[in-house]
Amino acid sequence: MRRSAASYDAAVRAQPEARGDEFRLPLQRLGLVPGERLLDLPSGGGYLAPYLPPGVHYLPAETLVGFTRYGRPLVCDWLCLPLADGSIDAVLSLAALHHLLEGRERFYREMFRVLRPGGRLLVADVAADTAPARWLDDYVAHASPEGHRARFFRCAEELPLLVGEGFRVACCEQVSYPWRFADRERMVRFCRGLFRLHGVPDAEIAAALERHLGVREVDGEVHLAWSLLHLLAVRP
Repeated sequence: MRRSAASYDAAVRAQPEARGDEFRLPLQRLGLVPGERLLDLPSGGGYLAPYLPPGVHYLPAETLVGFTRYGRPLVCDWLCLPLADGSIDAVLSLAALHHLLEGRERFYREMFRVLRPGGRLLVADVAADTAPARWLDDYVAHASPEGHRARFFRCAEELPLLVGEGFRVACCEQVSYPWRFADRERMVRFCRGLFRLHGVPDAEIAAALERHLGVREVDGEVHLAWSLLHLLAVRP
């Protein structure tokens, strides 16, 4: 179950470039060209829109009603989209599918249905046994009043599901990059909102980020280490 939308949205809108690499890199891997139709599921507040190549048609879709006030997404079920067969050129699911605890093979089946032949699905999400997974499981799950429940990704588990639904898997690769901030205070404020760490002292959040993820100062910026698994599949 995904958590509330308001503080997440406020954090991203206050510092829209903090996760810029997280948005750019999967879009580059999808290789979108003008005229193609991209389904962003779930889209949050439509944060991908500023990073899209020119001429790409953007379809934001959301599973969480709380996000309906942001970005005007299509509101739908993960597993039953109100879209025609073969009507989408590419699907990006960014950093949220780990909240789908059951039925992931049904998700892949539905993505296969809506993609045209040659269409691409890219899931960029938290991999098991990585620093982001430990941050979420060992810290956020206990420090956030909303908790955190997840089923993190393993290539050995996901590839058979994708192949079983008819996809050809092009890659399953861990990609590392920093979240970028002007200073540590902004980093803490951003992470408080993004991970719903309401009521947690700044010093505790800062120490936990150092301990679980790693923080560096680079060329006048503060970099918080992050990584996601990029899983790219193609409908033959």
